[in-house]
Amino acid sequence: MKTNKSTKLALGLAVAALAANGLHAQTAPATTGGKLWGYAYADYSYMLNADSAGRGNNILYKGLGAASTKQTNPNAFDIRRAYLGYDYTINDKFSATVLLAYEGDQDVNGNKTVFLKNAYFTWKNIFKGSNLMLGQQPTCSFATPYQTEALYGYRSMDKTIMDMRKIDGSTDMAIGLGGSIWKAKADSGKMGTMIGYMVQVGNNSGNSPIPGFDPTTGSLSGASITSTSTSTTTGTVVAISPSTGKDTTLTVTSKTTTTTTTAASLNPFNGTTDKAKKIRANLYVNALNGALTVGAYTDYINYGNFYYGTAKGYNSNVMTVKGYVNYSSKWFGIGFEYFMQSKANAEYSYDPNSKATPIVHDTGSATQSGWSVFARGTIMPDKLNVFARVDGFNPDNNYSNTKMFTNTFVPANTYTEMFMSFGFDWTPTKDKKVHIEPNLWYDAISYQGVAAKNSSGVYVGDAGSGSLKSANYMIARLTVHYIFK
Repeated sequence: MKTNKSTKLALGLAVAALAANGLHAQTAPATTGGKLWGYAYADYSYMLNADSAGRGNNILYKGLGAASTKQTNPNAFDIRRAYLGYDYTINDKFSATVLLAYEGDQDVNGNKTVFLKNAYFTWKNIFKGSNLMLGQQPTCSFATPYQTEALYGYRSMDKTIMDMRKIDGSTDMAIGLGGSIWKAKADSGKMGTMIGYMVQVGNNSGNSPIPGFDPTTGSLSGASITSTSTSTTTGTVVAISPSTGKDTTLTVTSKTTTTTTTAASLNPFNGTTDKAKKIRANLYVNALNGALTVGAYTDYINYGNFYYGTAKGYNSNVMTVKGYVNYSSKWFGIGFEYFMQSKANAEYSYDPNSKATPIVHDTGSATQSGWSVFARGTIMPDKLNVFARVDGFNPDNNYSNTKMFTNTFVPANTYTEMFMSFGFDWTPTKDKKVHIEPNLWYDAISYQGVAAKNSSGVYVGDAGSGSLKSANYMIARLTVHYIFK
């Protein structure tokens, strides 16, 4: 009997010890430590054709074929991008990320320069399902998980359309909150449907210092300046002397005071800082065991008033909307995105053929838009893929070649563009850390013409001639994308 009680006691203590150990394992803090990672894109590029006028809205090879450069079929080896990042787990609640990057920047001597792209910390599960991020971080316009850059997967070819056309920066000094709003219970081995989000408030300064707070900033631009000047004028007049009755010369001094008020463009400090903060929001649904993602994005920034000459202030704000969808499976993937961005009071136009007197000059909102379709297919699993992408970009939806236009939003608004890329992705090893990608890069310039007088003196849409006609850039490349982590 004593033996049975001892055995039961020993077994009870053993079970309790195992349970306590299991509980400790469940509540133990995350392992502290860091991970170094990085990747790079290197190319051999050969230019097959280019626009002799050197046009292009922020495209990679803009200007290389301009007549002024006098180059014929330029070609080069180059490193287009190199990243070196470090992720550090502080404890089970906090982690930090730092990223150094080279993206084509050079110093005054032409040497490649590295800059601080990201530096932020994450407060994990600040409340259930959501993380708080503070610092220089990826923006949710295209650069975060479940956004188009990650869904496309071929950043080694070029930036996604909103990045390429400078619709938003890839990083910003901001505070962000993101995670899941709702998750469905998943079957074993599968992913349940999830509704996710990301909200950010940032400076909209990208990687640049903050004007007005940076000690190298010499002055604050945009303030209204009032200056007073005093001038004295001395002259002579002929008059009759009251004492002699004869002509005499009198000296006359007049004093004039002039007050001049100058109103500079945008508001005090600078158009990207002070009270102007950019608000970004991304909402998405991930379903079908992770294969389908549907999302919507918007951002807004209000710069306050700016001025046209001596006119009163006009409000200047920018708003972006975007929708996207992507489906990915083992054998193929396809995605689509569309964006539209408008800036209030950024466009100034008038009809030179108007019969009104005086001709009405109109100030209105400028709008640019674009769409992108991207796809990939598997030829040999884990070995060989094919990929393709087509974009359309209109820098000014309101543009008319029979009017006189000035656009402060996108000055190069007299032409639209279509971008295309196509290539193969070969991974010689199973770990997929090296990608060899022969590809073709293409950007077409479609000139819309400008208002010009015909022989009758009427302004019509001039289709252009010579270097102003439609043209294209075409570059054949061999890209090597290598990853270490």
